[in-house]
Amino acid sequence: RKTLRGRVIAVLVTDGVDPGLVDALRSAAADEGATLEIVAEKRGGVTDASGGRIPADHALAAAPSALFDAVAVVATKDGAEALADMPPAVQWLMDALNHLKVIGNAGADALLAKAGVPRQGDGVVTIGGAGDAKGFVTTARDEQRVFRRPH
Repeated sequence: RKTLRGRVIAVLVTDGVDPGLVDALRSAAADEGATLEIVAEKRGGVTDASGGRIPADHALAAAPSALFDAVAVVATKDGAEALADMPPAVQWLMDALNHLKVIGNAGADALLAKAGVPRQGDGVVTIGGAGDAKGFVTTARDEQRVFRRPH
């Protein structure tokens, strides 16, 4: 049986994201025995949609996606556009794609397009809201590496 026990899922976040979605991803990861770590542009984290703080475990420049077992990007439209203009963010996602990782997409279409990542399919999972968190984590557990992805 495939498992995520002991594995680490990274979530790249931007200001203005739904804290409930981040919490749902964290809970879904924990239910599978995985750890969820937050990556943000700066180590200080981001301000969520409710004005609260989501602390970062890692600054983007210091946490290559190769360190993680699966990744997701949780962004606002403006946040995704800002990430798309940041070479380190584009490279982070390109590396995840090239390392055959499962990728979650929550509002990050602009970044995915810039990095050449398809919006859906071949291990790319759309996360439309908190209700989709479990589906992303389940895909990360079941797929682990997406060998059918062209590379």
